[in-house]
Amino acid sequence: MLASKFEVFYTHFSDNCGMMPGQKCRMLCRFVDGANAEYNSWLVRHGYRHFGKYYSAPVCPTCTACINVRFDATRFEPSKSLRRVAKKNVATKVVITKQICTPEILALCNEYHDYMHLRRGWDKTVYDEKYYNEFFLTHSTFSFQANYFVGDELVCVDLFDVVDDGLNANYCFYSPRYKSLGLGNFSLLVQVNLARKNGLKWIYLGTYSPNCQSYSYKLDFRPCEALECKDAAAAGWKPVEFR
Repeated sequence: MLASKFEVFYTHFSDNCGMMPGQKCRMLCRFVDGANAEYNSWLVRHGYRHFGKYYSAPVCPTCTACINVRFDATRFEPSKSLRRVAKKNVATKVVITKQICTPEILALCNEYHDYMHLRRGWDKTVYDEKYYNEFFLTHSTFSFQANYFVGDELVCVDLFDVVDDGLNANYCFYSPRYKSLGLGNFSLLVQVNLARKNGLKWIYLGTYSPNCQSYSYKLDFRPCEALECKDAAAAGWKPVEFR
């Protein structure tokens, strides 16, 4: 199996964990240039988040608050609130493309992050074309984006990978002016339909922590499994119920 053309391993330490305020954080990171589809699938299945050429997984020695989750798209049944989200978006147009960067997408990305900086206290970040391309885009055969339009206005972009047994939800951002549409949740409903049409079972949601409000939406997508073992030989996914 060709893993990549070039790969660097490193560990990132932070004195301020985004999931557990006041706690330190340790992330195992991989910079992977030229990952093929098989290797990307392996990394996702073993608990790595994927942003551009960067993959990361929490390896905090004294804390297990963050877990990786996936849900079964073939058995998923939307709740009443998710059915309402689907109704609200009947007129929302969805266009699937390869991952790209345009001035329109950059403006939407910065609008979203400005909003989250004010609402949730996220770090203030301004994305230019170079940073967006490096941090978000893969330019690989397995990476796509769903573009959401209200009329002619781009209101949401959802970045995802096709892996060997499902879809990997990388990142989604939307215009806060249209937050009433529930576009983040709607993007996952669209992924469910894509997975079913292509005979794929799992939607990988990345990290979940009960201490992070930004991740609370993941509880609406069931039945789900949590990654209990990140052993190199086999990823140990087990059914889980969150209360």
